[in-house]
Amino acid sequence: MALPFLRAAESRYEITIVCHPPVANLLRQATNNIQILEAPSSWLALAKMARDLRLTTTDAAACVWADARAHLLMLLSGAGVRAGFPMTRGNYYGANIPWRKRRLLFGKFLTTTTARLANSPLLTHPLHRKTSSQSHLDDWTQLTQSLGFEPDLTLPWITHREHHLLGPITEFLNKQTGRPVVVVHPGGRLTTKRWPYFQALLQTLAAGSDPAVLIVQPPGEEAPHPCSERQILTPTTDIPSLMALFHIVDAAICNDSFASHLAAAMGKPVVTIFGPAIRIGSHLFKTPKMSSPPMRVPSGPALTAVSCHP
Repeated sequence: MALPFLRAAESRYEITIVCHPPVANLLRQATNNIQILEAPSSWLALAKMARDLRLTTTDAAACVWADARAHLLMLLSGAGVRAGFPMTRGNYYGANIPWRKRRLLFGKFLTTTTARLANSPLLTHPLHRKTSSQSHLDDWTQLTQSLGFEPDLTLPWITHREHHLLGPITEFLNKQTGRPVVVVHPGGRLTTKRWPYFQALLQTLAAGSDPAVLIVQPPGEEAPHPCSERQILTPTTDIPSLMALFHIVDAAICNDSFASHLAAAMGKPVVTIFGPAIRIGSHLFKTPKMSSPPMRVPSGPALTAVSCHP
């Protein structure tokens, strides 16, 4: 979701990104000429990074997360303009969860104490979400506009870099000339977000004449088995190999996961299956025989939401 902001900011600033290691791996594939630093894991490392950033003369700093630690880094970097969402109940996701409630209280304490000691607020441009259900993309849009420009939402957000497909996949695709190709990604970081009926979905797809299906087998996870000669299991080992698959397909079917956002950012139509913890509208996908009509949601480009209840 940061990519439209970064693409618009590139023409105005020399950019340094501070982010967690998994995000850094993706951004290295998706951006050019941007310095990417991995977020420090200790307060001492945070202070050292702030000192290094201060030496580079930082003009502006921005953060979409309501996290006082990030705001402190922005202050210590010496940035004159600091835009972000302060740690308030309306800005902080999941504030009703006990451990997050404790973190929210700590963040408020850190914000107030640091502002008094430094005689300066952590944020010069504090922002507030318009509603508690505001999408993350809208958060980024609000942040971008606070700095005086608009996000670049032109698709694709990520362009594919050369990565060779495995031989069996190339041979399979050569036999599917004229058929639409769909990738099915059954994985997800959280087990609660992994829909358990992908095998039945593949059986339904196999009963028809179209399409050809690439079934992703994420590292360390099980995957459903192919149900016809028009389906093939495709191991992926890293982000470049997953991007190579999304580049060649016509559409994707994924859980609510990193994969769905990546495919959409590459400009592909995506059916995103949300688990029972999230209810979107009244469209249900209860069995493989019942499909849901597409529905636009504000959480990303070209995403179709299907709410699943076993």
